[in-house]
Amino acid sequence: MKVNFTQKYVSSIKVTGKKFWLADENCTNLRLLIGATGTKSWYVSFWKDDKKQGHKLGSADVLTVAEARSMARDFLARLARGEEPDKKAEKKLQLGEFIETYYGPWVEAHRKTGKETMAILRSSFQFLFKQPIEGLKKYELEQWRTKRQNEGAKAATINRLITVLKAALNWGLDRDFIESNPLARLKFKALTRARFRGKGTLPLTR
Repeated sequence: MKVNFTQKYVSSIKVTGKKFWLADENCTNLRLLIGATGTKSWYVSFWKDDKKQGHKLGSADVLTVAEARSMARDFLARLARGEEPDKKAEKKLQLGEFIETYYGPWVEAHRKTGKETMAILRSSFQFLFKQPIEGLKKYELEQWRTKRQNEGAKAATINRLITVLKAALNWGLDRDFIESNPLARLKFKALTRARFRGKGTLPLTR
């Protein structure tokens, strides 16, 4: 849907619980992504290699409508000159930076178990902290899980630790820090039937 963006309009957009896009009537290819939790991010769309793509300009909490329009026009002008303004030169967001700078302050402020959550992330997944989030691999967690199991950790404990990490990444996904959760398809370790017979669901915490 195309709208005439103004600061008042952007500020008044309501949260719907689902992601949706709005396009600017006054600036070609400028778009606004409203996240499921109400985050608002500016993007410029363009064609490259016969595919429509998008380049994130920044948060609407930081960039004004005028600034976003100026950045979008500059981006498209550079693209027309044969430059590659969409090429990512900035450092990719590392897991440790994401957890310590963004997720940690939020979870400690909004969850009673926030300090425990951060202790788990630091003690169990420190070995991944210097990796870019988008570079995390299921195989690495599967190796870590096998190592913990060989050390005597119970399947329920291992599953709980993985749940904490996946919950942090899902938080980042909901708030547009990352475009996908690289561990979304990592399966939980099977638990012994005798231990949980009749309990219905696994005792995992989020």
